Amino acid sequence: MVITAIAEAFQSTCIARGAGGRAKGANVVELNINHSQVERLKQQRRDLWDYHKVDHIPVVIWPTWTFGHPLREQLEYGEIQFQVNTKIVEKCLRVIPDDYIPFARITPGYMTIATMFGMEVHWSSDPSQPPGAKGHMIEDISKVYGLRRPDLGSGLMPENVRRLRYHAAQLPPDVYLTGVDLGGPLNTCKDLLGTELLYTVFYEEPQAFHHLLNIVTDLQLEIYRAIEAAAGGINRMTGIDFDPAWAPEKYKSFVSDDVCATIGPALFEEFSRPYNSRLFAPWGSGLMHNCGPHPSKRAYLDHNPKLKGSACRTSILSRSFRSYGRYSPAGAFCTCFSIMSRHPRPCWPPSVAWQSLWRPMWSAYLSVLSMMAGGMTTSRRSTGK
Repeated sequence: MVITAIAEAFQSTCIARGAGGRAKGANVVELNINHSQVERLKQQRRDLWDYHKVDHIPVVIWPTWTFGHPLREQLEYGEIQFQVNTKIVEKCLRVIPDDYIPFARITPGYMTIATMFGMEVHWSSDPSQPPGAKGHMIEDISKVYGLRRPDLGSGLMPENVRRLRYHAAQLPPDVYLTGVDLGGPLNTCKDLLGTELLYTVFYEEPQAFHHLLNIVTDLQLEIYRAIEAAAGGINRMTGIDFDPAWAPEKYKSFVSDDVCATIGPALFEEFSRPYNSRLFAPWGSGLMHNCGPHPSKRAYLDHNPKLKGSACRTSILSRSFRSYGRYSPAGAFCTCFSIMSRHPRPCWPPSVAWQSLWRPMWSAYLSVLSMMAGGMTTSRRSTGK
C-alpha cells in the first residue's frame, strides 16, 4: 500500500536523525514566512501575557483541513500528518493576514500514556472520529501498588519522538511545533480505571488513588522532557502540550484536566491541582485546558506556579470570573483561549477590550471566508485540496 510505503520511508528518515537534529541531506520545506513579522507577533504575545498594552488582542485560527486525508490517516501515519501540516501552514500564510504564528500539530491522538501501560487504541467506524483507549486495565484499585511505570520505549511514545524529530528537521524554525496531547494525571487515571472505579476511589481508596496519581505524574514529566528534547528544545515549541497558540518562553506549561469538569472544588484541590502543579513547575506558568463546565473555576489560578489562564470557551469564563470584580487585561485568543488574572493593577474595562477585539475578529471572519473558498471548509470532514 502507498500509505505503508510512506510510513516506512518516514520511519527510516527519523531513525537516521538524532534528537532535534537534521538527517544528512535533509531538505527543509520552503515556506514563504516573513521572519520579522513572526518575531513582531511573538513580542506582541509576550507583552499581552505580561499585561502590557497592545494595539489589539490577537486572534488564533486553528484550521482542521484534511486535504483528502481523514483524521484517522493523519493520526496513524506520521508522514501524512506532516504533509497535511505543511499544506495547512502554506494555506494559512496566504489567507490569514495577521496574528498568525505558524505551527504544526504533532499527535497520534490523546491516549499515548494509556498505550504505554499496554492498553489498545480504540477506533470507531468513522474515520473522522478521534480515537480513544480501549476498555480499562485496573479492576481492583489495590493492584496499583504493583503497577510499574512504563519506559519511554513503550506504546506510542517512540512514534511521538519520531514525528517530532521529523517535523523539527523538515520545517523551518519559524514553524513552531506543538507537544503531543497527553491529557493530565486525572485523564490518564480515567483511562486506566474506567469511570465507575474512578469516581468511587476518590472517597473509598484515596491513599491508593494518590499512589496511582504519583506514578502517572512521574511518567508524564519524563515524557514531557523527552518531547522537549525531540523537538529541539522548548523554544521550538508552541508549548509543552497540544496548544497550537504560541506561548511566550516563560509560559510554556500546559495541562489538560478534563476530568475536573466533573468534580467539585474539594476533590479538585486534593486530587488534581497538586499533580497539575508538578507538571507546570519545570516550564513555568502557562494554561490549563478544560472543555467545561467549571465547578472548580475559582481554584484554577492557584496552581503552583500560578497560572496565566485557562484554554477553554471565553463565554463560559467571562461569566465565571465576574465575581473577581475586574476584567482580564490580557483578553482572549479567538473564542477558545482565555487569559485570566488577579493582577492588582487596573484592568481594561469591557469597552476597551471590545475596541481591541473587533478589528481582529472582523479580520478573522474575512480570513475564514477566504479559507472556505473553493469548497474548503474547516470541519474535520473537509476534503479541500
